[in-house]
Amino acid sequence: MAALTLTSLTLERLDVAYARCPDLVVAIGGEARAPDLVITDGGRRRREQGARSPVRAPCRWRPSPSGTKPASRATASFYATTKRARSVRAYTCAGPRASPDEPKYSATSKSAPLTPHPTASEFFVKYVILDQRSFWARGLKKHLKRLNAPSHWMLDKLGGAFAPKPSSGPHKARECLPLILILRNRLKYALTYREVISILMQRHVMVDGKVRTDKTYPAGFMDVVSIAKTGENFRLLYDTKGRFRLHSIKDEDAKFKLCKVRSVQFGQKGIPFLNTNDGRTIRYPDPLIKANDTIKIDLETNKIVDFIKFDVGNIVMVTGGRNTGRVGVIKSREKHKGSFETIHVEDALGHQFATRMGNVFTIGKERKPWVSLPKGKGIKLSIIEEARKRNAEAAAEA
Repeated sequence: MAALTLTSLTLERLDVAYARCPDLVVAIGGEARAPDLVITDGGRRRREQGARSPVRAPCRWRPSPSGTKPASRATASFYATTKRARSVRAYTCAGPRASPDEPKYSATSKSAPLTPHPTASEFFVKYVILDQRSFWARGLKKHLKRLNAPSHWMLDKLGGAFAPKPSSGPHKARECLPLILILRNRLKYALTYREVISILMQRHVMVDGKVRTDKTYPAGFMDVVSIAKTGENFRLLYDTKGRFRLHSIKDEDAKFKLCKVRSVQFGQKGIPFLNTNDGRTIRYPDPLIKANDTIKIDLETNKIVDFIKFDVGNIVMVTGGRNTGRVGVIKSREKHKGSFETIHVEDALGHQFATRMGNVFTIGKERKPWVSLPKGKGIKLSIIEEARKRNAEAAAEA
């Protein structure tokens, strides 16, 4: 028996759908002429004739007076169980009504028959309104095919069918580098999967000052990876091709990291706090710190040491889009109401480019970065310029 659960989110989708299609009727289960459950803006209506599988739970939902969201959390708890829950259809009820207060569809009304809706398709009802895709899965995916892995991981195509699936953590799966790839593919400290586990279980690897033993822990932009056994410290930065580079840093630089402020809010009892790009929540920040600014965090105390305002003239690194890894100075900002804010950046060679506000990460004041940059200093060269540079280096070595 298939079970269909409609949550408050589903009901909000229904309210939005009714605002777009006032004559929409959603039927769940049963045949086309005998649905087990009919949902309209007037609540639940059941067909008296020919209903094959009865509704096993009562409908307690009624639309709010404004018609935009459920009246309360209690009335929004709505559960329906049918034998054919996957059968979801959209109908229209265009028949005349005696008064505006009369529901759009009644089980005994013959003046308002059910006919297929002209615009709301079965796909629209299943996957947009009811979002049945959430009922198919059985938890999180635990595997990742190698061909579906991010290209900046630089995995060989014939190295197997699967790739390491990043764990849940401070960075997105498409914007991180798992520890197994750092130790095995980049640093070459391990040759196999089991050797990586052996190294991590000996608690040799630290990320942002904390020991990490999860082989698929997602390390991301600006994270500091330290290996006490070898005395090495690395900071994850982007190169101009959008790939992660393990940039070697000194012990003094490994004591701090830069984080971008996502939002500044007020919690209970008026306590201010901010959220960063790596999932940190810091209470009582400096009142001058706003969204899109950059804060400098001491990794030992996890406190804010200093901050950089997101202002014109400061040096930034691009962390998303086709210009990922490029470093330059903010020249101007374009605010587009209702759309993305555009940032114009100029690199050290005078080349200008534009990107979105969300792709820009401030790394220093004026033209002085607070972190050391990898080889190339974030200057993107064309293919011809790269070839000339390689030829010049080869000629110098010869």
